[in-house]
Amino acid sequence: MYGKKIRMGRLIDPKYGRGVIIPYAHGLLQGPIPGLENINEINRYMEIFRKSRATGIILSYGYLKYSADYLIGRCVPSPILIIDWINMTKAYRGNVPYDEVRTGICTSIEDAVRAGSDGVMTYLTLGFEDPSLEAEEIKKNGIVVKECEKVGLPVIIEPVMARFKDKDIFYDKDYLKINDRIAAEIGADIVKSQYTGDPETFREVVENCAAPIMIAGGPRSGTMEETFEMIRGSVKAGGAGTIVGRKIFQSEDIEKCLSEVCKIVYDEFPKSNDIQIRCINGVCNSSGSGTEKDLVEKIASQVIFEYKNKISK
Repeated sequence: MYGKKIRMGRLIDPKYGRGVIIPYAHGLLQGPIPGLENINEINRYMEIFRKSRATGIILSYGYLKYSADYLIGRCVPSPILIIDWINMTKAYRGNVPYDEVRTGICTSIEDAVRAGSDGVMTYLTLGFEDPSLEAEEIKKNGIVVKECEKVGLPVIIEPVMARFKDKDIFYDKDYLKINDRIAAEIGADIVKSQYTGDPETFREVVENCAAPIMIAGGPRSGTMEETFEMIRGSVKAGGAGTIVGRKIFQSEDIEKCLSEVCKIVYDEFPKSNDIQIRCINGVCNSSGSGTEKDLVEKIASQVIFEYKNKISK
């Protein structure tokens, strides 16, 4: 469907094969936090975001109407609606005593399209003690993907572990390889993933997932330089960019920080052939080696081979 292709080209800039998406819907999950304390602060930051090289901004349905003016015009970030509520961040801060994550759809795909969204985001929670809850999460995301296919809307899925208090598993390579792959198998157009900690192990995650992977901001601790190195490592490993929020909008200099993130994502590394077109007609380029010309020649050779086999039978 052309609609999805056009919208994906807004979220992941085809010139670079990468994108910078700013998650800015934490109010739905955590209430007022620094950087999102009131609508005046939100719109002051939205003005900074709209002038940046960011490709998208994740917003809640209820607050989009207060900030819509900042998303009108040419060369502005695309609105992405978070349509799924999750209790993880509230519980993690100690506001409520939950031990496992629960989610729930709170905005329809029809509402997202009506609001002018170029994509939606949901959570995929895995690792419940009760396997039926995991089955419901798979079902929920499958329905979202199918409904979005009907209207040409890209879907971002963020896999999370139900036992969120065990922080180590959030960044474990083996968990991420499985969970990110499941998100792609369900039909995610972009997978929002945690970072393993180094390019070598993260490359394993990227190469096992057909959908483009964009990293989250990770733990709240750490310096901005460490965050920049995390982003640099993810892009080096073949990641498709970032979905980093608090590390940017809670920084001392938001404009400078966002500019540096965009510079790393777009400018420090050449375009990678293996981000969006990973396998065509059975020809895989998952290692990222070879030129674009090499990939085209491989594809052409495979097509010719299959055609000859077909007419010889």
